[in-house]
Amino acid sequence: MLRPTLAAVAALLFATVAHAEPVALTVTARATGFEPATLNAPAGQAIDLTVVNDTKAAIEFESKPLRQEKVIAPGKTLLIHLKPLAAGEYKFVNEYLEDKVRGVLIVK
Repeated sequence: MLRPTLAAVAALLFATVAHAEPVALTVTARATGFEPATLNAPAGQAIDLTVVNDTKAAIEFESKPLRQEKVIAPGKTLLIHLKPLAAGEYKFVNEYLEDKVRGVLIVK
C-alpha cells in the first residue's frame, strides 16, 4: 500500500519540477565588461537570459559551452532561452572585445 503512495508523491514532485518557470537572468554588455560579470542559476532548471547591449557598437554574445552566438545591435536587448543545465561554469564573451568583456554563468 505504501508503494503507490510514494509513486504518486514522486510523480507530483517531478511534474512540479518539470513545469517550473524559467529562472530570469539579465546581463548588460558595456564597453568595460559585462555587468554583472558572474551570474548564478540552479541546476536542472530552464533559464531565460536577457542580454542588454548598452554600448554604441554591435556586440557578439558568444558562449561555446551554451552553444550560443548572437549579434546584438547597439542599444538593443536579446532574450535567450536556455534549456535546463547541469552544474558547472559556462563562460561567455563579447567576441568583438573578447580580451576584456567576459562573464560566467555558474550553475549549482
